[in-house]
Amino acid sequence: MNTWLQVRSPSVGDKFSSMHGQKGVIGLLESQENFPFTHQGIVPDIVINPHAFPTRKIPGQLLEAALGKGIASGGLIRYVTPLVTPSVDDITEQRHSVDEDDVMGTNEVEEDVKMSDSEEEEEDERVEEVTFTEEGLSKLCREASRSFFKEYGLLSHQIHSYNDFVENGVQKVFDDIGEIDVEPGYDPSKKGGDGGWRRAKVKFGKVKLEKPMFWSNDSGKALKFLPRHARLQHMTYSSRMKVEIDFEVFKLENKSSDKFKTGKETYTQKVGISKEKKEVVIGRIPVMAFVAQERISLKRLWVDQPNWNISYRTEIRRLRVDLKIEEVSASECGHLQRTKALNVHFLGCTIPLWVFLFALGMPSDKEIIEMINCNLSDESSVKLLLSTISYADDQHEGFRRGGYSSKKIDELIKGTRFPPKESTKDCLDKYLFPTLTGSKQKALFLGYMVKRLLQSYSGQGKPDNKDDFRNKRLDLTGELLEWELRNHIKHLDASLITLS
Repeated sequence: MNTWLQVRSPSVGDKFSSMHGQKGVIGLLESQENFPFTHQGIVPDIVINPHAFPTRKIPGQLLEAALGKGIASGGLIRYVTPLVTPSVDDITEQRHSVDEDDVMGTNEVEEDVKMSDSEEEEEDERVEEVTFTEEGLSKLCREASRSFFKEYGLLSHQIHSYNDFVENGVQKVFDDIGEIDVEPGYDPSKKGGDGGWRRAKVKFGKVKLEKPMFWSNDSGKALKFLPRHARLQHMTYSSRMKVEIDFEVFKLENKSSDKFKTGKETYTQKVGISKEKKEVVIGRIPVMAFVAQERISLKRLWVDQPNWNISYRTEIRRLRVDLKIEEVSASECGHLQRTKALNVHFLGCTIPLWVFLFALGMPSDKEIIEMINCNLSDESSVKLLLSTISYADDQHEGFRRGGYSSKKIDELIKGTRFPPKESTKDCLDKYLFPTLTGSKQKALFLGYMVKRLLQSYSGQGKPDNKDDFRNKRLDLTGELLEWELRNHIKHLDASLITLS
């Protein structure tokens, strides 16, 4: 006998059955925002016709529904299988305990309003006396979570995030762009008749969000747009976004100058052709889109064991710094014949750690070792540091001389595919740990990264578990919309630069 299994999403007409033999057919699929919800924000996964319980005469299904209600209200975890099912008394006791807790919580709130100063002091003393047992801590966590959701609810953080994006985030995205320089495409057919290549500058100003509207073909006028209209017509409930744009077209001309006074025979002069300021509809923004996305926490250092690297991660890729233990050939390591060395990955290039630290102003090897402050009694850490020093000497001989390490880094950065326009000093100040000021602080933080990596490499510390929920963060509605808008503006920036 052959058994065929198919994994797919449920669709209308599919038949399901619970462990109690309660059969049913899907009659409607609906999105989560259109489902009913309780005052606590709980949304059901499935809605069953209540007439199905008495007609089928299945009390087990009814008891399981009551148990699920108690679990959802009390925040508990129960294991229910076809072989082990809680008794009716257990389910009834749990439901009554949840209802009593809710009543007690309501009475406590009413009493707190009428408390005098002396009673508040007694209440504070009573709250501080927490029994640190499993039952006491469980009760404390349950009361704390209930008080939080009673105060803020389940959706207030999403609403605040969206409101902050509309009030501040949209304008901030356009303010961060600054001016966009549009270079000529050097197409001879589009060259000005006066012989000059036209250039342009685009600058964004104030952003305005209109109320959701839609246009009728009959009247040709803008009509009020409501959420129910969008749901029935399968449209996106969104508002138009208008931006003030300053657009300037100009050309550059070479003018002759007095070489005796300026030292140059010619100079470049900007000649304006046109200048315009107008309001442009640049797109639409969805209204009240409640979404969230899980990501790794960026406000900490990450030690990865398989690759033996420690990462300083940010949302902007150019600001990321990776310190890695990498394999190097024996010829590169000289007489010590070590196979591993520490390298810094910064701005798209690989820089030996010792060269990087000397470029940050560290005067000697001794001070670098003292700054790292690692366990020198560990043989693996000492061997790795010695091989790192030897590798830097072999690859960049004489880098300890004044200013020579900065020149070596400048050569490596300028040799990347997309080198920055800034000098090496400006790159280190602007892109390397931008929250820190001064080369000394940056060197100390890099030394701390080395220490963390050596501790994990030698077994004195544990690598980070990226799958642990404590190391996860949630991007809310405002952050995700800001990220999406910023990407669209970057595409616009790139298309404007490449226009001919």
